[in-house]
Amino acid sequence: MNTVPLDLLDFERPLLEAGAVVVGIDEVGRGALAGPLVVGAVALRTASPPPAGLNDSKALTARRREALVDGLTSWATASALGWVTPGEIDAWGMSLALTVAASRALDGLTVMPTHALLDGRYNFLRPPSVPLDAGALPALRFGDLPVTTLVRGDSRSATIAAASVLAKVAR
Repeated sequence: MNTVPLDLLDFERPLLEAGAVVVGIDEVGRGALAGPLVVGAVALRTASPPPAGLNDSKALTARRREALVDGLTSWATASALGWVTPGEIDAWGMSLALTVAASRALDGLTVMPTHALLDGRYNFLRPPSVPLDAGALPALRFGDLPVTTLVRGDSRSATIAAASVLAKVAR
């Protein structure tokens, strides 16, 4: 049985109709042995149709992802990227580094989201325990933002798919 919604706005639409500013968030680079971790954030205020061809970034060719960028940034109310370096990942660990990168992406938005759709099983906006030797961390102020987690969200949600495409192209 196929449980994947045909409409990529199925998760966003009810939230938007209730007046939420929805942000989809996804990361790329978590599985890499070296290189930065990049988190994309794409915010919407209205349920306008996404650009044609939007899909899970892993299902798109590099050329198709790059071709979508202008359409995605025009479609979105706001979009931003958050980065953490390999050195920050080494210092903080992957879970905390993911929270920092997501916070940096959300800080870069020109609108304040009121609900987040996250790719995966857990709320990575809520900071994990911080190691005593973590050094100076940026403010992690989005831990209380209402969240919906979506396993395979990049193939089920337009904002998460858009965030994934933007992050993958940037990385």
